[in-house]
Amino acid sequence: MENALRSGDKTAMDIYRDSVCDHAVPGTHQGILNARNLKQVGNIVRKVNEEKRISKDDIYNLVLLAYHLEGFIHEVTVFPDLTSIIAIPDMISIVNQLLDFNTSDDLPFVFFYDTNFKLGDFYVSPLVFRNISFEDYARCIFDSREKEGKKYILNFLIFVASTFPKLNKKGIPFVTNREPGLVNAIMKNFSNCGVVMCWNHLINDFKFNLQKMRAASYNIAVYVSNVRELLRSSCEQGYEERKKLLVSEQVVTRCVLMLHDS
Repeated sequence: MENALRSGDKTAMDIYRDSVCDHAVPGTHQGILNARNLKQVGNIVRKVNEEKRISKDDIYNLVLLAYHLEGFIHEVTVFPDLTSIIAIPDMISIVNQLLDFNTSDDLPFVFFYDTNFKLGDFYVSPLVFRNISFEDYARCIFDSREKEGKKYILNFLIFVASTFPKLNKKGIPFVTNREPGLVNAIMKNFSNCGVVMCWNHLINDFKFNLQKMRAASYNIAVYVSNVRELLRSSCEQGYEERKKLLVSEQVVTRCVLMLHDS
């Protein structure tokens, strides 16, 4: 019963009904090998929830860390949900310095903000940037929370805007996925910044649409190759010319429409 409750797929009533209707339990063992009543299942529910619940010590330790690691944990919210914003002070300083020197003539300075990643009991969203001064991507701010939701994204981006006041003025683009809530939140807080769709997400969405259309696997490989050619176009004219060669294909036409919707 505990495993079924941990999965979260069934309510206490569902599990109780399944238990008392289990034909593998003989009549003489009813109430012994299965649930006696709904109250017993409810008690197990409370036990499972208590095990999953964050303890007072966990919350206290997080707040204590915020005091001891000055400038590392910037915000901690306990109610209604536990959330925290963690930032690396040195990276924040570096980003603000780079924003001071960044001009429209420079090679792109790009921010990456993707969907949540599950890390233990929490969801984590990293803000990553790339600049020609670094060989690889650099992470500067992390948002950690118990639940997913649009309001958490908005709160996080408000913090980002206050931490990097010149970001919106410089019009630094954000690379992200096609999730409407995420895109709208970026556009609301950074009206001067462009939103660029991540190729991986575009291609994965395209594959998903092809599978829904029941396209053969070998055809999917060809269509994805065509889409990559479109994305690699060096200029708008080259993109339009290549698109004209592909629009005769119904599937690729659908992808082109999807790209333009993005």
